[in-house]
Amino acid sequence: MSTNVNKAASTPVRVGMMRESVAALLVALLIALAAIGALWLRSVVHFTPTAWTDLYRGPTRFEPPPPAQIPWINDIRQPQPNRLALARLPRFTKRMSVRWWWTDKPFQKPSDSHLALLCQPPSPATATQRAAILQTIRQWLNMHDWTKVTLLRNEWLPDLLRAGRYNTAAQVCQIMAIGLAGNTGWPQMMMQTRAECFLALNRPAAALRCAVRMYNICTLTDASAAIMLIGECLQHAALRSDSFHLFAGQQTLGLTYHPLRPEHSCLPEDFGKLGILRQKATALQPTVLREVPLTPGPYEIAAQHLTGEDYSSLMARGNLYLLAGKPRLAAAIFVRAYSLAVGTQFIHAENAVARCLKAQYKILGPANQWAAYVSARAAAPATQGRHPL
Repeated sequence: MSTNVNKAASTPVRVGMMRESVAALLVALLIALAAIGALWLRSVVHFTPTAWTDLYRGPTRFEPPPPAQIPWINDIRQPQPNRLALARLPRFTKRMSVRWWWTDKPFQKPSDSHLALLCQPPSPATATQRAAILQTIRQWLNMHDWTKVTLLRNEWLPDLLRAGRYNTAAQVCQIMAIGLAGNTGWPQMMMQTRAECFLALNRPAAALRCAVRMYNICTLTDASAAIMLIGECLQHAALRSDSFHLFAGQQTLGLTYHPLRPEHSCLPEDFGKLGILRQKATALQPTVLREVPLTPGPYEIAAQHLTGEDYSSLMARGNLYLLAGKPRLAAAIFVRAYSLAVGTQFIHAENAVARCLKAQYKILGPANQWAAYVSARAAAPATQGRHPL
């Protein structure tokens, strides 16, 4: 009888001990999962003391999307559901973001011998071989070998950046921007990556020039990312002590400003007479971006070598002139591209005019007026379809 009483008394104690064991096991499991997550995050972000500071404050730059997610490639096979969007200023706040080339594994020596050579520190002994490899990349792009282009995007550029070969990565970005100039998303992404390479090399002046080229060529939707990148460069470049704040103020003032009459060769006669945006009689003031010298360099040379008069060739040539810092030459070419556009190509040609205005005035107001003008013309039943440029 007493044995049964003892068993009955010990049963709640055993149940309590089992519950405590299960709770302790769950707590240990949660701690282990948290530790694994922390190790994974450290392997992805590669935190350093400086990186922890950046995490607290947050870096200012926006990161380019993978090309497969770029919806505004100048191709009729890539439909664009919306017409032009007004450019909006970024919120000048800092945030954390992971670069598109970061992965969850550290850099390992690539199996491709050409890529492995580029990932090595440059030396006079390998200079000829490296130049030959870069020339091979140019040939891939000239032949429109998209398998190789995918290889460059997914393997070569990320490996070069993880290996810290920023000079070589900047060269590859320039080659890809020129070779793929017909698709606006490519040169924009390459200019952003090239600017970040120069920032990593502590060359803010070179990074600023690339950021301005990105500003020239980017769509209105992506003007915010370009402005953020320029702001980051200006904080280092020290063109003037207040260059960053002056730049932000000029972009804010110029968001709704536009000339009182058409001043651009590609604009139709009735442009500027609709009063869509608020008119300002103040004179167009020079901006910080106008003081950044852009040498035409290889971009203008590549544009001069393009002699085709089809839509794709004209878009590529116009984009190259935007990269070269010559928006008026680009405008004359985009007018011809617009006359050949069919289907969704109209939207890209209209966007090209907006990009020319943005690159010419270095503020967003004239481009925004053009976007509003295009939207108003498209909404009017009597002016559906193509309008004269």
